[in-house]
Amino acid sequence: MVDYFIVGLNHKTAPVELREKLHFPEAELGQALTKISRRTVVDEIMILSTCNRVEFIGVCARLEKMVDILTHFLSVVKTVSLEKLEKNLYFFKHSEAVKHIFRVASSLDSMVIGEPQILGQLKTAMRIAEHAETLGKNLKYLLPEAIRVAKKVRNQTNIAAQAVSVSFVAVELAKRLLGDLSGCNIMVIGTGKMSALALQHLSKQTGTGQLFVTNRTENHARQIAQEFGGTLVPYAQFKDKLGHIDIILTSTASSEYILDAADIEEMMSHRASRPLFIIDIAVPRDIDPALKSLPHVHLYDIDDLRETVSQNIKFREQEADRAEKIIAEEVQRFEQEQHLKRIKPVIISLRHYFEQIRHEELNRHTKELVKMNQHEREFVEHITQSLINRLLHTPLCSLKSDLIPHKVLPPMEVVARIFGLQNSGDLVCLEERDLE
Repeated sequence: MVDYFIVGLNHKTAPVELREKLHFPEAELGQALTKISRRTVVDEIMILSTCNRVEFIGVCARLEKMVDILTHFLSVVKTVSLEKLEKNLYFFKHSEAVKHIFRVASSLDSMVIGEPQILGQLKTAMRIAEHAETLGKNLKYLLPEAIRVAKKVRNQTNIAAQAVSVSFVAVELAKRLLGDLSGCNIMVIGTGKMSALALQHLSKQTGTGQLFVTNRTENHARQIAQEFGGTLVPYAQFKDKLGHIDIILTSTASSEYILDAADIEEMMSHRASRPLFIIDIAVPRDIDPALKSLPHVHLYDIDDLRETVSQNIKFREQEADRAEKIIAEEVQRFEQEQHLKRIKPVIISLRHYFEQIRHEELNRHTKELVKMNQHEREFVEHITQSLINRLLHTPLCSLKSDLIPHKVLPPMEVVARIFGLQNSGDLVCLEERDLE
């Protein structure tokens, strides 16, 4: 098998402070790859650098040196002590490296199992390595296979079926309660990070109605409104607009409730049973929890959403077991294909060698053959070809499946396996008899 390797660290082995120091911005990746390829014995290499991992993925015939080489490189380039790096780095080689990259691409090694971003990050890392001319034929074969396996995992499991971010869960709950969100008017109160993330998910829903944005700091609200095509509402006037709103998303820094039961109860009496969906992701809460008792009002706070997130994470973890089985099968298939590619020249040469012997033997008996009629000569041709095929069948099957890559076997056991003998002792007896 090709000498694949991975040296790196991730959120499981290294704290965020170290990952931040070792992170390679996209603009620096090409230069880093060039330095590594010029100064080391590596044959092929790429760097996958995200907020949760920094990994060197490569091919090298001298694998025992790669950990020390890349550890030293990171230490110098990122000004981090060797001791600190050695405690956090992991090293995979051969089939374990293949399994790891399949798991990474399939988001089984991500902080959030099933997240889709890693596949795009992997493709970007490939593109940069190819541009830096450090991506050779072996990585060009492995990485598309990893992407194919990741797509297979997504298609054959539900690993990404349930939302696992608070903001996305909020939007999914709104869709579940209100059905089609087309025509639904949205009011965003407060413009923090969580609100922006929820707005990103809401903006992907087709046909939503008007968007209104309000915040105590008007400039920030104006910026968000412009970004998502909404209308700015002065904070002092936002309650006047609530009668026309279907979804309220609130995330302010207020120490008191900005909406209480009295604010909403009167408004709901004029809505003719039209439901109101309120997402309160502020801590402390923006909305009086007494609203949950009002008819046709659906109020969810941060704890409600987190409970759903927790349930969805457990569901994804269960699906991950199915994904692991797929990856185990794909690693085995990948190894077999690599093994077949490696032994293909041997198989071709072996067939050619036996065929050459057959032709030489037939040529030695030309005088006898010319005395035969056409049918008899065709029979001799057929029987000698069949004999060669029978002789080669077991050795070729053994070469394709029985001999294990990277496992050194005693010569007698290799011969026994190739020719399908019961055990290597049979060969010893034959050899002793031949020597008498």
